Amino acid sequence: MFHRFLRQTVVPLIAGLLILFPAFGQSPPVSADTYIQGGTNSALNFGAAANLLVGPGATTGTPNQAFVQFDLSGLNGLLSSDVNKAVVWFWVNRVSVPGAINVNDVTTPWLEGSTTWNSPPVPGGSLGMIPVTAASQWVSLDITPEFQMWVATPSLNHGLQLSASTFPTTAVQLDSKENTTTSHPAFIQLVLSGPGSGPAGPTGPTGPTGPAGLTGPTGPTGPTGFTGAAGPTGPTGPAGPSGARGPTGPTGPTGPMGISGAGGAQGPTGPTGPTGPAGPRGRGINPSVQSFPSGVPTRVTITTSEFASSVTVDTVNNQLTVSSAGMYVITGELLWASNGTGFRLLTLNTAFRGEIAADTRTAVSGYDTLATISTIVHLSAGDSVYLVGAHTTGSSLGTDPFNGRAAALSVAWVGP
Repeated sequence: MFHRFLRQTVVPLIAGLLILFPAFGQSPPVSADTYIQGGTNSALNFGAAANLLVGPGATTGTPNQAFVQFDLSGLNGLLSSDVNKAVVWFWVNRVSVPGAINVNDVTTPWLEGSTTWNSPPVPGGSLGMIPVTAASQWVSLDITPEFQMWVATPSLNHGLQLSASTFPTTAVQLDSKENTTTSHPAFIQLVLSGPGSGPAGPTGPTGPTGPAGLTGPTGPTGPTGFTGAAGPTGPTGPAGPSGARGPTGPTGPTGPMGISGAGGAQGPTGPTGPTGPAGPRGRGINPSVQSFPSGVPTRVTITTSEFASSVTVDTVNNQLTVSSAGMYVITGELLWASNGTGFRLLTLNTAFRGEIAADTRTAVSGYDTLATISTIVHLSAGDSVYLVGAHTTGSSLGTDPFNGRAAALSVAWVGP
């Protein structure tokens, strides 16, 4: 895909006029990509993540910005004047909230393995905006002047910054170069110019045969031919005298095992061993009403810890944090108040991986809407899980507490 280097072709026109067609150049590979996240993860680095998170761009939710840099060292000898067009492409892996991505150049160096929200690269001028409406598609932006500047002055190549457009609010995930599931890293499509050549002339006539050369030296001896057929067998000679008795031969193999006898009576069952210690687990709830604005993904509030063992119920950041790595069952629920308009969305997220599960359903008039979500996932030590809710009623919508809770989030360790 755009990684072939097509040579420029020339076609004849009227009165010998030649038009040069542009060539598609070799795409420079991604040398570094990462994203940075504000809020509680502002000191974390996500350079090894499989996705690049961008958004949301509004005041609610945790903000994310992505950075991508390309390696131009393989374009030896290329001049900025050779570049007719340069288009950057990104693969949209997931769209939580459609909108648009702002693209800016970057004016300071940065490293994939150490860049964080607290130490971000400095963005420069805007290069344009990319609309994003759906997942599983390529989106692009023409960055020809920026790429020509990188070719002319390689020290200014610090890559691109991707951020969410504030209006509309945007929340998307793009493939990084570490993504081995869809494997669609960003790339730049180049259209280059170059010298042309005229069409080949007709083949000339064959020249006369030259004189015979001198006789060469004798070649090496050829390989030996195949062996002929064997002659007839001669007559059998007289029997010789009997030899001495040979030694006793080895003992033959052991015969098959006989039929097994009847089995004895089964012994008594041994005592039950002691129950092992329970793994890490925890559960937090919100027994009160929480209001959600229409169309804005909002983190679900957790105010009360029901129980916790090796799990921190964080009521400040509305999340549960595990202290040990392993496979966990994660369950969340949210009871929306009665309203028959629009859809209800509940997503399950981790601080290290973003969204990992989602539940979408249509509201029914006259009834509360219960959204539930459950999944099994591997969590690293120190990772946190949280819920995000959204709806499309057109106005604010609250929860409806029942049986002591309006929202709940729990984690339970099931294995390493």
